[in-house]
Order: sequence, then C-alpha cells, then structure tokens
Amino acid sequence: RKRGLAKWLLQDAIDIMVNGGKMKCSLLHASAALQPVYEKSGGYHCVRSKWSVLTLNLGALNNLIDDESLAVRRASFPDDTERLQQIHKKYSEDRFAGCII
Repeated sequence: RKRGLAKWLLQDAIDIMVNGGKMKCSLLHASAALQPVYEKSGGYHCVRSKWSVLTLNLGALNNLIDDESLAVRRASFPDDTERLQQIHKKYSEDRFAGCII
C-alpha cells in the first residue's frame, strides 16, 4: 500500500489506450470515495451517474417470449457467473472495444 502501484498501472493502461490508437475514450466506474484518486492519477473527469433498481415481474416477462425453450429468471451465483461473463463480453465488450455498461 501507498507505494504508487495502482497509479503506475492506471497510467500504463492509459498510455496503452492513447498510443495504441484504438481507444477514443475511456469510461471508469468508481465509487465516490475513489473518484479523486482517478482524477489525480489518471486525469479522469468524474460525472454523476444514476443507477436504477427495477422490480421485474418475471411471469409477465416470460409471457412475452414466443420461444418455449427460453425463460427469464433470477441469476444464481456462482452458478451463472461464467454465462453472464459471456453475455457481457458479447453485448458490451465486443461491441464497444472496451468495458462499457
């Protein structure tokens, strides 16, 4: 702790993004307590984002699905972790050349 490793890693990652030529922007999701660290170390500009929590009626959602082989259900951890990572990669990382949620 307090030896600058996190700062060094962040600056190295930013350097790779900038000099690699493929990244035009970078998003970093951080708790309010860590935002000053990323502003100072990485030059990030923090903005407020609002997360929404929704109550879903799984029965109603399942009624909308025409394919009987599909179903909407609650995720079960850790059993669903690998599949959720695959879905995230396909619909977020592969589409945006980075981790954007």
